[in-house]
Amino acid sequence: MGLEEKKENTLAYLTVVYSLVIFAIVFIFSISSYLAFSILVDNFVASDLRQELRYISSQNITQNTKWLTFSDESIAVLDKSGNIISISKNFPSFRFSKFKPGFHLGYINGKKIMYIRALLPNHFTVIVARNMTKFESIKKKLLSSFILALVILSVIIAFTGFFIAKAITNSFINFMERIYTMALNFSHEVKTPLAIISTNLSLLEINPDKAYIERISRALKQLNNLLNKVVFIAKADEYSMLKKQTFMLEDVVMKALKELEPIIEEKGLKIELNIEPIEVTSSWELYEAIVSNLLENAVKYTNEGYIKIAVVSDNKNIIIKVEDTGVGIPKEKLSTITKEFERANTDKPGFGLGLFIVSKSVGILKGKLHIESEENKGTTITVYIPF
Repeated sequence: MGLEEKKENTLAYLTVVYSLVIFAIVFIFSISSYLAFSILVDNFVASDLRQELRYISSQNITQNTKWLTFSDESIAVLDKSGNIISISKNFPSFRFSKFKPGFHLGYINGKKIMYIRALLPNHFTVIVARNMTKFESIKKKLLSSFILALVILSVIIAFTGFFIAKAITNSFINFMERIYTMALNFSHEVKTPLAIISTNLSLLEINPDKAYIERISRALKQLNNLLNKVVFIAKADEYSMLKKQTFMLEDVVMKALKELEPIIEEKGLKIELNIEPIEVTSSWELYEAIVSNLLENAVKYTNEGYIKIAVVSDNKNIIIKVEDTGVGIPKEKLSTITKEFERANTDKPGFGLGLFIVSKSVGILKGKLHIESEENKGTTITVYIPF
């Protein structure tokens, strides 16, 4: 299965999952609201019926039946023999035997009725009933509204689910692609020095030449440099919180040049320095990361010519500038070159972390990074760090 196919499958899966989850939440909320409304209506009617019953109990039933005319309820009054004494016009035409003693909500002859049948102290039986059909009609309309709302929400959810899932999928796929690129680059970077070490160890067994030891040493340094970069990325944010120390920026530059000296001499590169005596109190690790990675990139991608290094100040900022006559950076990659695993030139072995580390370190120091480059002519990178 290709990467694009995996991406489409992941997108479809996340869209379905997201849509189902949101739909379930909305559905449960709608049903809960409907049930809550039903219970509220039933409780309201029940309370109304009980209040009506209390009112009837306070009346002289045999002498006063005017309240039957004004009541909203269906009321019937029976004597102890079951004969009708009073009955409202809107009382449902059911047999009284169907109305059981107590409070009830149920269906009588296919109609939903809520009623109370009670025995009064004077032995009269009172039935207070209400036809719930109109309330059921309201409930059905409410349920229809909920269903319509669910349909509309389902469409909205499907669309939003697609776009959200697409965003998540793209982020995830991009992350996995970067991990995959990192794994490839890492294996390549590790494989080369390991092969050098292995080959020269075998040669040492045959001929103990000092040159083999130097090659092994250089390969080990390359491995160590790679591991240091990976560790730095993991711990970069911690360096700004460490105890600050006071140091000269010249020392940072000279240390980086010392480590790159064998390659500089091998290529015959000319180094031009313009370093002011600037003392800072900050994180040595962050400044070292900036300078060493800028110089390492300049040396790696410059086969002939010069590398100019300037460390100056303008009263507001420390300015670190590295200019080379190397292969340059393609114009289309200038905007993304500081991202992790991004490489301007794949012909040279590399991990794509150098400028990412520079950019991250500059950001922690609240500085700015400016890159100018032209293919086959060279690159100039300027770092501005506020005092």
